[in-house]
Amino acid sequence: MSYESLFGDEVQLVLSFCVFLLVLAVVGFILDKDSPPQLVVLVGICLVAIGGAALWYVNWMQEAVLAFNEDGKISDSFLDEFERRSNVFMFVFPFVSAAIGTNLISDVLTKKLHYEKPLTVSGVIQALPDLIGGILGFILLIPALLIITPFLIVSRVRKRSSPVVLDLLERVNRRLYLKMLKLDMVIRSWMSSK
Repeated sequence: MSYESLFGDEVQLVLSFCVFLLVLAVVGFILDKDSPPQLVVLVGICLVAIGGAALWYVNWMQEAVLAFNEDGKISDSFLDEFERRSNVFMFVFPFVSAAIGTNLISDVLTKKLHYEKPLTVSGVIQALPDLIGGILGFILLIPALLIITPFLIVSRVRKRSSPVVLDLLERVNRRLYLKMLKLDMVIRSWMSSK
C-alpha cells in the first residue's frame, strides 16, 4: 500500500467533506423559526468543538506524514505538497466553524438575537436533559467520524470499487448517490492526470 495515497488529495477532500457535513448537521438544529437560546449556545459550543477537533486531526495527520517521511516511506516533495494543502485546510474549516460558534454564543449572551423565551436559570434547568442528550450525541459523533473516516479512506485506496457508504447512499438517496459518483469520477480523472 502506498503511504502517500493515505494522505493525498482524496483524503483531504474526504476529511473536508466530513467536517462540512458535520457543521451543516449541527447548524441544522437552529434553522427552525424559533430556537431556544439554550440550543443556540449548545450549537455554538459544538461548532467551536468541531473546529478544535478538526484542527487536532489535521495536526495529527501532519505528524504522521513527518514520521513516514523520516522513515523514508514518503518523499520530501510529497511532504511539502501535503503541508501546503493541510495548511489551507487548517485555516479554512476549523477557524470558520469556531468563529461562527463564538458569534452564536456571544449573540445569545449579549441578547442581540430575539427569542420567544428568555435565557433564564429555570429555562436552562428545564432544557438540561435535552442539552445533556445533545452533548452526549455530539461527544459520540466526533470519535465515530474519526474512526469511520480512515476505514473509508483505506477501503477506497485499497480497492477502486464503491465503499459501503456509497452502497447505502444509493438505497437512501439516488440523486445524492449520483452526485457522489460524479465527484468520484472527477477526483479519479484529476488524480490520473497528475
